[in-house]
Amino acid sequence: MSLSPYTYSPRQPSLAKILLALFIFSTLIIYAAKEYIDNRPNPIEKRLWELGYPKEGFIAYKENSTLILKYAGGLLVAKTGQHLEFYNVTAEEAYTLARQHFAPLNQKLKEANIDIRFFVKPETLTEKEKKTGWYWCFEVWQEVQGTKLNTYNVVCVNRQTGAVVVESPFESISLG
Repeated sequence: MSLSPYTYSPRQPSLAKILLALFIFSTLIIYAAKEYIDNRPNPIEKRLWELGYPKEGFIAYKENSTLILKYAGGLLVAKTGQHLEFYNVTAEEAYTLARQHFAPLNQKLKEANIDIRFFVKPETLTEKEKKTGWYWCFEVWQEVQGTKLNTYNVVCVNRQTGAVVVESPFESISLG
């Protein structure tokens, strides 16, 4: 047999080599996707980072005459002179309390066959300082037949006591 440029003899890979290559490739894709999903921050962690909370440890800064310590997860300690205030409700706990606040209302609406559901979005997390202390606040949304609408209400959770308050910008409107 002579070697000629006109004789073409491709080497066929075996079925075992093809299956091994497919197995390795699919395994790498699956592990890469799993790693991405496992390390992706949830909306509350992302929002906490945007609000200036650390991912681990704490951050200390002075605001007026108050020393404020912000801990990972959303814990807060405020020191004014010799007075310490601990705000133990984390952002995740506040989100859970806000969701639980609307659960009985949503259940009653479901039992009455009314297709409306109220919920809070975790990515709308903000913090407010009021006369009575610090609060975690979330926007209240409603879902009507699959359409999501902003109610322009805000649900706030007291960071010391865990008490839930719903605030509306329309409270001062008089129809009379």
